[in-house]
Amino acid sequence: MGRQTIANPSWSHKVKTGKIDEIRQCISCNIGCAGHRIGLNRPIRCTVNPDVFYDDFYKKQKVNKKTNVVVIGGGTAGLEAACTASEVGCTTFLIEKEKTLGGLAR
Repeated sequence: MGRQTIANPSWSHKVKTGKIDEIRQCISCNIGCAGHRIGLNRPIRCTVNPDVFYDDFYKKQKVNKKTNVVVIGGGTAGLEAACTASEVGCTTFLIEKEKTLGGLAR
């Protein structure tokens, strides 16, 4: 539950209100929450949650002018970057050399 709460601080509320499809799932990568946080003494972060401390606050922010974003790589980080850019109003282009998305998580 600890890692899942980092990935989606509103997890319990979303479960309680039946918004299961809105839950951002922890992918158990252990990079920002354990590896870098404990091993390297860096601030906590999360591969699937771009705004660990303010949950989905970034979704309320919108770009002020037309902005194009190009994301190279369709692994978990690239997919999350593309989604985040799109959610704040950017025109987003995702470029992946493989035929399928997901990178190492696939």
